[in-house]
Amino acid sequence: MWLRDSANQILSYLPILQPSQENHTIAALFRGVINLQSRYIKISPYCHAFQPPQESHLRLGVNLAYHRNKVKPAYDRKYTFDCKWELDSLASFLQLSSEYYNSTGDLGPFVKYRWVETIGVILDAVEAMRTPTYTLDGHIAPSGYTMTGYTDRATETTSNDGLGNPVKYTGMIRSTFRPSDDATIHQFLIPSNMMFARYLEATSTIMSKTNAVQAHNLTIRMRTMASEIRTGITKYGIVHHSLFGPIFAYEVDGYGSHNLMDDANLPSLLSAAAMGYVSPHDEVHLNTRLFALSEANPYWMHGDTLDAIGGPHLGPTKGWPLASIVRIMTSTDNSGEEAREEIRTILNTTDGLGGGSGFGAGIAKTFAEQGAKVLVADINEAGGTRTVESSPDRMKFHLADVAKQEDWKSLVSATETAFGRIDCLVNNAGTTYRNKCAELNSGFQSRKPTLEVTEADFDKCFTVNVKSVFFGIQAVVPRLQEQKTGGSIINIASIGATRPRPGLVWYNSSKGAVLNQLPMALLPPNSLLHTPKFSLLTTPILGNQIPRRGIRSSTSNPRQRHPPPPIRRDSTFRVLRRNARYPRQPLQISEQCAPGTAV
Repeated sequence: MWLRDSANQILSYLPILQPSQENHTIAALFRGVINLQSRYIKISPYCHAFQPPQESHLRLGVNLAYHRNKVKPAYDRKYTFDCKWELDSLASFLQLSSEYYNSTGDLGPFVKYRWVETIGVILDAVEAMRTPTYTLDGHIAPSGYTMTGYTDRATETTSNDGLGNPVKYTGMIRSTFRPSDDATIHQFLIPSNMMFARYLEATSTIMSKTNAVQAHNLTIRMRTMASEIRTGITKYGIVHHSLFGPIFAYEVDGYGSHNLMDDANLPSLLSAAAMGYVSPHDEVHLNTRLFALSEANPYWMHGDTLDAIGGPHLGPTKGWPLASIVRIMTSTDNSGEEAREEIRTILNTTDGLGGGSGFGAGIAKTFAEQGAKVLVADINEAGGTRTVESSPDRMKFHLADVAKQEDWKSLVSATETAFGRIDCLVNNAGTTYRNKCAELNSGFQSRKPTLEVTEADFDKCFTVNVKSVFFGIQAVVPRLQEQKTGGSIINIASIGATRPRPGLVWYNSSKGAVLNQLPMALLPPNSLLHTPKFSLLTTPILGNQIPRRGIRSSTSNPRQRHPPPPIRRDSTFRVLRRNARYPRQPLQISEQCAPGTAV
């Protein structure tokens, strides 16, 4: 259980949260998360991820980083999964508490579940992280938390034997790691201090209404600390930028050094108004927003498809849709155009099935641009309709589930009715299941990931990935044979077919089946079969499920009857290449597809 992640997951239900003391309600779910987080914080206030509670009888996770990292204070693996000091984790607990109370007016969980005691633990923990690096007489001051990691990634460890880079006292709280799990450069992380101050103020109201003996003193401590953090942010966290004027720095050290950037992960500078720390019309915030959404921000990622803030966790060129969502939430554009444009961008980049979006949409649009007439098939009607709007004269949409044989019959009929013939088939639909080894390189390792794949997972994977190609070939190849003019079939496979990835055994097998479908003997003369194999593509089918490895793109042409077609720089595979995380040499498709019709 990650404190930040579990809080954000449950907060998504806030719009439908209603006061209720009954079990099996949204309110009970909120109370359960608050109670469990409260319990964990008292065990390890500097840690951000915890094991399943003992009463759940779930097996404990295995964190390989435990033996590589040196953390003080030490943590017990029976209760704690990983221990990175991220100030926003505690701020998330405060936010969850505040939002529940504001929506329900219910003081119950804050009295019943030793919540008051947890707040005392939080205040003591963060106070120990407000200290400067040096004492007045020049010695190293005690630190509440230190950490060093044995790693080949600079963002996974800290300098100065776990102390981090030196800081002066500012009133703010040091955070060893960012919400992205990356180590801070300067330890006063401004967005996290903003969030902590904002919700420390909010939860002081809850504290003042409890009848606990220590409530009065804790309320004063909470409000005083929040005020001191705000003062520190104003004094040390605002710097002058030559282009944008006064802006918030991302990190500072109190000595005058600062890190000017923003990161997609929350809390971020972009989210300052969304979290309620500043007004949406605050001058410094607006200046900072302009900075964060410009090339002056070193982690502003821009390209043909997505313009958004990224971060060092995934590295250069990786924009995050999360940042686009925050941009919408913080927009002051009364016309709504900024929000609409971001929504269009998100819709065009976060769905990877069929021809309605992702690679399927890119392939369909490229065929149309090159002169082909295209029938786009997708189970997603909204996405498919949106795709054909880019070229309504050359593209038609047909609602279909390619895993159903009867839908393929209607697809062929619709294509011949609209365009008279079929010259090219692209089988692009694909799906997978959750890779339980996804975080292998981050220290997580599931013991039997392949054996945990359900029959339903397996059936869906093979039905969509393999059976759809089988149905497509059965429906289209007879038409190509009758036409006697040849054609092309493109089956989108995966590098997992020949270089399997951990945790995706049955997905790899399904793509291996795709790679070997359709004997060339079935095809009429002048026909061509392509089965491109890509890996780590930026669609949500796989998302971040595959551990980092070397990446390759390749193509397979078994028993090719004729020489490969001439290279076309604007071919479909150029579309795929642009969407690959690690592009290699572009691959080409047959020119036979361009003047004809694609399904």
